[in-house]
Amino acid sequence: MANAAFETAQREALREERRRLARSRRFLQAALTNPAPQWPDTVAFFQACVGYLEVATKRLIAQDVSLARQLRAVLPASHVDDHAFLNELEDRLTERAGELQQLVDATAVMAKGDQGGLEKFRADVDYFFNAPSTKRSRPQHSMPPLIEAYGSPDVWTNAQADADACGSEFQAYQVIEQRMLPGLPEIVAAVEAQAKAQP
Repeated sequence: MANAAFETAQREALREERRRLARSRRFLQAALTNPAPQWPDTVAFFQACVGYLEVATKRLIAQDVSLARQLRAVLPASHVDDHAFLNELEDRLTERAGELQQLVDATAVMAKGDQGGLEKFRADVDYFFNAPSTKRSRPQHSMPPLIEAYGSPDVWTNAQADADACGSEFQAYQVIEQRMLPGLPEIVAAVEAQAKAQP
């Protein structure tokens, strides 16, 4: 595949999806330190954030699993390192799916309790964002060069279809906006501005 074919509108859509994912993470972290006075409002917002994280993370996992499996089917058997990379990637994605389920389960527990469970939920969220799958050393290989060398237009289309089967990431993000706690957008905007200002 040519570079121009790989950098399609779908790739830009994925970049935008990752930007929303980063913002949802900041919103959740800001709400954990600035909960609303009314606990039910805070619970509803936490549920919206985790609901979004569930959809978005499942989409990314499904997409990468699809890409890995499609590439494995066409990679020459002699490319041992490439096959090892794809196997390791699938293992990491399976691990990430388990970590996601732990967060979803923890959110259900938090929603049934009172504000006294906030610290436990904060620890559960922190674990998800700093879980083992995120700390494992990254392989030197990466997916784009393999797609360039062995992919076809159908590879990305199939991967996007598998991701779309997990639900609409954009609609899930709209739920966050509907349940937004007062003041959080300003807090997150300030954090993002500070991050951009750092060298």
